[in-house]
Amino acid sequence: MMKRSWCLPNRSNRTVAEMAQTTWVIENAELEQQIQGGKELKDALAQLIPGLDVSSRSRTNYGMNVRGRPLVVLVDGVRLNSSRTDSRQLDSIDPFNIDRIEVISGATSLYGGGSTGGLINIVTKKGQPETIMEFEAGTKSGFSSSKDHDERIAGAVSGGNEHISGRLSVAYQKFGGWFDGNGDATLLDNTQTGLQYSDRLDIMELVR
Repeated sequence: MMKRSWCLPNRSNRTVAEMAQTTWVIENAELEQQIQGGKELKDALAQLIPGLDVSSRSRTNYGMNVRGRPLVVLVDGVRLNSSRTDSRQLDSIDPFNIDRIEVISGATSLYGGGSTGGLINIVTKKGQPETIMEFEAGTKSGFSSSKDHDERIAGAVSGGNEHISGRLSVAYQKFGGWFDGNGDATLLDNTQTGLQYSDRLDIMELVR
């Protein structure tokens, strides 16, 4: 069994066995299985992380919590929460660029305020010494309207040598709308805020 080492914000390294909190790792294959089934990133995380509750119909993921308690979301160890700690912009990173997701359950003072429920650390894919090209495309629809579908396409190239490596990726996703059984567009309630129709372009470059 491979030992998983975590790099904490205080720059110390620990294995999962050395950490007091309940911890686990969601590998890329598990995440891909959920995404290919038509789920968005937040819905995939809700399936894979016990106790995670996600907000509905909101691109800002407002209200996401673990068993009613707030959590911290990191990308490569950098805090993703807004300054008011009430919004986690999971749409800012495409699942195509995720290598694995590390999860710590329970309160911890190490990661600052808003982490009483735990934390999610999204680890992005890194460049490899050999040249690797990746491509992905997909669509999903409820078949209620010509606008009732999402589309996504993504590609990446990585390479390098023993001294330096890098990865460049481009991912585009178009979100459709929500429709009822009669094919009529479903609008958000007046007490809610969110975004239904939108496009997303994600460009990521990493050099090491």
